Amino acid sequence: MVAHISDRYRSTLAALTKPQRDRWRRYPPRVDGRSAQAKQIKQKLAFYTAQLGGYVTEQRRRDLTELAETETLLDLLRAAALNGDRVDLTALNRLINTTNRLRRLFGLNAPSSDVVPTIEEMLAQADEADA
Repeated sequence: MVAHISDRYRSTLAALTKPQRDRWRRYPPRVDGRSAQAKQIKQKLAFYTAQLGGYVTEQRRRDLTELAETETLLDLLRAAALNGDRVDLTALNRLINTTNRLRRLFGLNAPSSDVVPTIEEMLAQADEADA
């Protein structure tokens, strides 16, 4: 399985009518909106948008879409490799690196903002509650 994200459809955007452009922005022509992969991309895009505060610019949305697409392709390649299919390991490695770079770009690899107390702090809270 060879993974390739193509930009060849971007040049055709200018030739589309407004309803076609609106549909294209939701589901690029290379992705059927009904497939499991398209649904996964849409879910990841909604999740990342929520992680970044709910509103993102068009450029950021395109980058987030690219991240969601790369992660979906990465899932497909990993599944194929685990099933014993022939997989281009260079493409797999590049997708992993691309995904990591995009996640770092948006700060999605950062630790969660919820501070987890240390064991000492939890024990101190338990002692205070008992007293």
